Amino acid sequence: MWIGPLLPAIAWAVQMQFNYWLLRGACARSSNLALRSVFLVAVVSVFVGGLGCWLAWLRLKDIWPTSHREQQERNRFLAVLGLSMAAMFLLVIIAQGVATLIFDACQL
Repeated sequence: MWIGPLLPAIAWAVQMQFNYWLLRGACARSSNLALRSVFLVAVVSVFVGGLGCWLAWLRLKDIWPTSHREQQERNRFLAVLGLSMAAMFLLVIIAQGVATLIFDACQL
């Protein structure tokens, strides 16, 4: 259950680091292909984390409370937390990725 809330934040951090690392090479080649690839991988990673949380929430939302109530409530909380983290980091990744889609690598 922890992969859902953590994967979007990890994808954003990895995207930032790879963009800084690849920027000089992209400018030298006058090609944003590497930066755009990192953007695409980050967006797909966030969708995978969000999809996992959404499927977990769908599975857990109709389960009646039992003796394992605390574990079910924790799992529901993590599923909703993962969905909100995926939405927030998707917006952040898209906001940062717009620059790679619009500008030349040397203008970044």
